[in-house]
Amino acid sequence: MAYLKHNYTEKVIKLAVENSTPGKVMHTLVEHDEWCAIWHGGYCNCDPVVKILPLAEILPLLKKQQ
Repeated sequence: MAYLKHNYTEKVIKLAVENSTPGKVMHTLVEHDEWCAIWHGGYCNCDPVVKILPLAEILPLLKKQQ
């Protein structure tokens, strides 16, 4: 279970439980620091911002990043 080595795994699980709605699909947005090891093939070692959002809210954010 290598994914458990990432710093954000517990945050994602907690937010998913707190924000889950039956019949809704939610998307996870994880914003890592620039120096995080994840950008170099390692495990997350920063304290990323984690957001659980519905599709209507995440699409505009993804378009900004392009």
